[in-house]
Amino acid sequence: MDEIEFRKSAINAGDCIGTGWKLVTANLGIYLGVALVALIIYIVGSFVASIIPFVGPFITIAVSAPLLGGLYYLAIKNVDGEPIDFAMMFKGFDQLGPLLILALIQALPSIVIIILAYTGEFATMYGLPLPAGSDSSGAGIDPRVLTGLPVLVFLFIGVWVVFSIVWALIFFFSVQLIMDRELGAIEAITTSVRAAFSNAGGAIGLMILCGLVALLGALAICIGLFVAIPVTWVAMAVAYREVFPRSSETRWTTPPPPTEYASSFGQGL
Repeated sequence: MDEIEFRKSAINAGDCIGTGWKLVTANLGIYLGVALVALIIYIVGSFVASIIPFVGPFITIAVSAPLLGGLYYLAIKNVDGEPIDFAMMFKGFDQLGPLLILALIQALPSIVIIILAYTGEFATMYGLPLPAGSDSSGAGIDPRVLTGLPVLVFLFIGVWVVFSIVWALIFFFSVQLIMDRELGAIEAITTSVRAAFSNAGGAIGLMILCGLVALLGALAICIGLFVAIPVTWVAMAVAYREVFPRSSETRWTTPPPPTEYASSFGQGL
């Protein structure tokens, strides 16, 4: 399959947020309803996940993956100027397989952390031996280790922030590509990598602005989140469409010359 073409350095983060705000406020009823139902579904899924050990996190992924796909589907259609309706939020279930595979790959770092956390809990629960010369109170630890601990913490935080940004860029357009172009999970990821890193500045700027919008929504007694979060969905869809034009768009911005089709028809008129 041919590689999907995309535009480079095409994202203007401020314009994406502005367009997202305009589209959400113009269709406020639909977006408020979608945000409320999505929140309820996510809360119920998270509650079920919390009471089922080991399998619980995978239940959260199984619920959130198609839900996110449906939200992006609705947002993309809105950006394209097509009619939107409430039922579109469930369109992610049409691409359930690729979305689940994608979500599992994206969640790998979290899965590793969860496994390590469970391993630590088992060690405590069954009284497994700690490393020689140490105990749970920290006695017997070399004071030089404690002195250097803050440095290690800051170093870890720095590495984690950089990793999180890179990881987010890898999957920046992946859900949208699955919903808009019906790609498989791996093809969506590889295409997203190429496009996102070719638009890294704008993509990182948009992630920062989306975080600020969500924060402002939370500060508005949390009610503002029901507007702020849809604005971020639509802003991401705007960025996606700026980088990946509609497949139905022609490659010509002006009519091609007759010679483009190896014909002299129309010349000399």
